[in-house]
Amino acid sequence: MDERYNNLSSSRLKKARSLEKMMVKKLFLDTNIVADLMDPVFGFGKSTLEEAVALSLQEEADLEDILQCLCAKNNDCEMILTHDIKFYDCGIALLKPQEFLEK
Repeated sequence: MDERYNNLSSSRLKKARSLEKMMVKKLFLDTNIVADLMDPVFGFGKSTLEEAVALSLQEEADLEDILQCLCAKNNDCEMILTHDIKFYDCGIALLKPQEFLEK
């Protein structure tokens, strides 16, 4: 669990997580930031962001990891290189850079 919430009672924890989820959704879906990110260079648009936010909130997973996974899937990537041992598993092979170099 996130260290920011260690000292909260269960009711305050629930409120804090709920507020955090609303803020994430607001940031990515209800602002003009989405329009700025829809450039084809990034490989994703509003629907990918919506899916990533929904998965992140549903699974309490890292939004950035999910967004990278969805972009990798949308671009037919075979693997994702990461040092993050808790990286979101989206069905694409996850390798550490050293593992990739040893292949």
